[in-house]
Amino acid sequence: MTDAALLAALPGWAFAFVLVLSRTGAVVMLMPGLGEAEPPAVVRAGLAVAISLLLLPAVVPLVPALPEARLTSAGMVAAELLVGAILGWLARLPALALGMAGAVTSYMLGLSNIVQIDPALGGSPRPWRGCSGWRRRCWC
Repeated sequence: MTDAALLAALPGWAFAFVLVLSRTGAVVMLMPGLGEAEPPAVVRAGLAVAISLLLLPAVVPLVPALPEARLTSAGMVAAELLVGAILGWLARLPALALGMAGAVTSYMLGLSNIVQIDPALGGSPRPWRGCSGWRRRCWC
């Protein structure tokens, strides 16, 4: 490939990279495990860029030419972001359902009674704080 042909193809490749990155970035940011608060945002962004670079050679022939109107380009990027967000949410949905199923199961089995306060059994909502020695019988 000559330098002139490479320079002529560069805007198309850049536009394809932006489209692929917007979809994969939205998926990675919402994916279970990586979309949580624990992994740093730099790790998630780096993973999205790496996946985009891996997918780019396969996707470039399928991406339409760079449109002349900027509004059309912005609409294409927004559509890719929306599709990526939907795909990431769909990947997160089973993980959310598992947590909810566990909570409902523990409620049905009675395991959640530990965290509930029952005044009929003499439980007190106030914790026993800082009382020691001769003041042990007082509420602090």
